[in-house]
Amino acid sequence: MANQDHVVSDPDDHSSNPSNNRPFSDVARVRLSRRGVLRGTAAAAAVGFLGAGSGLANAGTTTPAAASAARAGRLLGFKAVPTSDADAFTVPEGYTADVLIPWGTPVRPDGPAWRKDASNTAAEQAEQIGMNHDGMHYFPIGNGPAGNRRGLLVLNHEYIDTDLIYPDGDDEMTQAKVDKALEAHGLALVQIEEIDGTWQVTDSPYNRRVTGTTPMTISGPVTPDHPKLQSNNAFLGTLNNCSHGVTPWNTYVAAEENFNSYFGTEDASWKPDEVEERYGIDNEGFGYRWHEVDERFDVALNGNELNRFGWPVEVDPFDPDATPVKRSALGRFKHESVTFTEIAGHVVAYSGDDQDGDYVYKYVSEKPWRALQAQGKSPLDHGTLFVARFDDDGSGEWLPLVFGRGPLTAENGWEDQADVLIRTRLAADALGATKMDRPEWVAIHPKTGEVYVTLTNGTGWEGEANPRTPNPYGHIISWREDHRGKPSERTAFEWDIFSWPATRPTTSR
Repeated sequence: MANQDHVVSDPDDHSSNPSNNRPFSDVARVRLSRRGVLRGTAAAAAVGFLGAGSGLANAGTTTPAAASAARAGRLLGFKAVPTSDADAFTVPEGYTADVLIPWGTPVRPDGPAWRKDASNTAAEQAEQIGMNHDGMHYFPIGNGPAGNRRGLLVLNHEYIDTDLIYPDGDDEMTQAKVDKALEAHGLALVQIEEIDGTWQVTDSPYNRRVTGTTPMTISGPVTPDHPKLQSNNAFLGTLNNCSHGVTPWNTYVAAEENFNSYFGTEDASWKPDEVEERYGIDNEGFGYRWHEVDERFDVALNGNELNRFGWPVEVDPFDPDATPVKRSALGRFKHESVTFTEIAGHVVAYSGDDQDGDYVYKYVSEKPWRALQAQGKSPLDHGTLFVARFDDDGSGEWLPLVFGRGPLTAENGWEDQADVLIRTRLAADALGATKMDRPEWVAIHPKTGEVYVTLTNGTGWEGEANPRTPNPYGHIISWREDHRGKPSERTAFEWDIFSWPATRPTTSR
């Protein structure tokens, strides 16, 4: 999550998990006492992280030049950029950087122009690039060199800056301001093309916005007619889209993260129930104050609207007429991202719940994804969601979030699989998942299949094995999964701490 300038303290740094589940800090303390962790600076860790397999973020094949650079001790072969406190974007020698689609850029060439006095209306914002770009992916149009010069750029817009989007700030909240803010959220899809050496937005039927007011649907065990999704308004919009994932069938999946940001109430008698409290719902949210004028975001008047958010949202970039679909089988929590891979034909998706004290999840389709699609089924609707438990000895287990198994039974108050997914956090609590230090990005090694997750920060712990308490700079853990049996049966894994920065970063902020 990017920090929001109107938030004094990032709520994700504070746990909403009241369970007695063992925190990862306890597990790591024991693990660190038994072995030597890869220590050193973050830069030294990055050499091992990126140099041993062509990089994790890029699933492409290592080129001879890259392999040669790695053998020579370099990452990508360019001259390193020195650290600096300059307020500027710096690139290595021989490279250039251009601003392509800042906030307010029309998504179509004939669209409304951005006005720097913030006087654009909600209707105009709906035809412009949204605010605060996050997850981003380039979909080539054409094969080979042609696809390197023309494609669709899809990106998320995570949140808004209230001091910039309104001409008079947000001291007074109005429905018009809420409407504009909703249109500044969501996704943007634009065709870009390299013309005479410069990348620019070009006109295309694919160019469009998906916003906080776009018609949506939901599929999987949780359906649009589920009682807990019945609200006072139509099923609309996606909010607080952080990172993303790209499926093997070439669709874009936006991850809804801090949806609790936007809800609140002025009803002093309202108190959050167990589920609302577990998801961080309170009277004020992150201070957007939409609930003051828009009943849709008033938790006392329209509480079920909450349950429509916190899902991965699948968008087909090449089908402008397709309704975006929230995929409920992947669980409802603060998805930082959704990282996809393919194992024995099955689609597998990893996701971190980005809050201190929450969990790491994995989804596995029940059949190979091509077979499911041939039956007219989505591979993201038919499968099993798991949550991770990390044990002291370096082993771990994926615990299935399945109604009727373990503690997730009717006798314990669970209604069905839809209920398990709507209350994913509480279901994971009940299974005894391991509390983590804000799990965010997940990356998968393109050759070995090893999985890595970044843990942003946490409260830390005492003990000689701990480099620092608290843990403000986070660390990276990795694991290798058991490859025996069907993908849905591969629940065992071995984990280790991949990188733990041992010194304070020296770059000025």
